[in-house]
Amino acid sequence: MSRIESNVASQIPEQLESSQSSQQSQSASQKQNAVCSFESQRSFDTGYSIDNSNAKPTAQGSALEQMKQAAGLTAWTQVAGEKALGVPIDGVVARLLTEVKPTPPDNSKPTEYVNYASTIKGVSAKDAFEYFKNHPTEWFGAAGITLHPPVKELKDGARVGLTEPGITPPVMAPIEVHIDEASRTVSITTLDGHPLRGVNQFSFEENATGDCEMRQSSAFQLSSFASEQGSAAMSKLAKAGMPGVQDAIERQHQIWERAHANVADQAPRK
Repeated sequence: MSRIESNVASQIPEQLESSQSSQQSQSASQKQNAVCSFESQRSFDTGYSIDNSNAKPTAQGSALEQMKQAAGLTAWTQVAGEKALGVPIDGVVARLLTEVKPTPPDNSKPTEYVNYASTIKGVSAKDAFEYFKNHPTEWFGAAGITLHPPVKELKDGARVGLTEPGITPPVMAPIEVHIDEASRTVSITTLDGHPLRGVNQFSFEENATGDCEMRQSSAFQLSSFASEQGSAAMSKLAKAGMPGVQDAIERQHQIWERAHANVADQAPRK
């Protein structure tokens, strides 16, 4: 076991108590939806607006839970920092991913909800869904995200760490993927030590003209006081023009915007 692995393994928190049932029962009164609509062809319209009165998610969980998540965040940040220095980390990450537990949002607490939608002309729902599963390196790569360890295809239950080059400080975000072939949906849930507690669900449906309607529902909170403080600090530095620093929430919107563009540009045409 490497020094990094030993240090991280000792800090990754145990599974936090979370309400799985509340995750599945989001009431309309709780939701503050930001709807981002895209009209996708070979080129992608990157213009969109966020209109959300609840766009400042806060940390959730007891003090003890937040301390555990902060320790996990520190550990994953160390791994990301080693990667930035050129240290091979994929083997370490693969082993660490077996130790962490899912951290979906507790929807009984204040939760940020964002809905994204794009119409992908000339691409069937089946082809877009298959592309998402079978080309994760290209799909996430076009959004500026690197997968650790690399995977050739996404399978139900897959776990990976996500990094975004050039971000200060370096961050690794561990996630778990669940795939429902029948409904053509892909769900991504955060794991211990992720800056957020959240779930993203992607669905691929065909409209009346046979084009794919790709819809994404995002629900998230900050995972700890450390994430909250870090997000506030990055926002302040970003406004001051610090190179490589960006508000975490705005960066998340830009990542998903690029991800939608990627399907539009690369999925096979009908």
